[in-house]
Amino acid sequence: MPRDRSARKAAAVTPAGQRPFTTSRGVVVTLKPYSGLAQSADEEAVRQTWLAEGRALPAKPTYTLTAAGGVVETHEHDEITIKGDAEATAAWAKWQADEAAFQQAVSEVTVRGFILDYMEFAIDPAWAAKARAKRVTVPTDAYEAKVYYGLTEVLATRGDVFEAFALASELAGVTGPQLEAAREAFRGAVGK
Repeated sequence: MPRDRSARKAAAVTPAGQRPFTTSRGVVVTLKPYSGLAQSADEEAVRQTWLAEGRALPAKPTYTLTAAGGVVETHEHDEITIKGDAEATAAWAKWQADEAAFQQAVSEVTVRGFILDYMEFAIDPAWAAKARAKRVTVPTDAYEAKVYYGLTEVLATRGDVFEAFALASELAGVTGPQLEAAREAFRGAVGK
């Protein structure tokens, strides 16, 4: 059942500019203002990691045309220019797969950072013991444990993730078209 958005709008904002948020699992977390500027840094971090690992960054395939006067111009392919060209179609498919993998990596870094820096919640003391009883490996590092708990017990659905990001963005003053654009960018990064 979808949450009533008017109810979340009416949620109390704490004096420090923070806001409580109840996830679909009923977990109450405190959100801090999130401007989204960190996402650019996350993208750069993934770019640098991929380069350090020797992975090629996604590059949109291109083609060349000889214009009037013999000038050679390079253009990016699109859905129309690849039609009928097997090599261009294969390059296009590779670029789309590479871009999706890159955006997924950025999304994962962004969500991990969001959980660590913009969400406050208590970890259920019984959680680790229950997880171990299920033969689940529980991280021993406090930060990794917070991320793991946040991903498995707090933000149980994509809706939780989107709503938490939206509320934290609103706390930072991101509103209207900017907020919707940010939501779409994030939604595109994690898949629809």
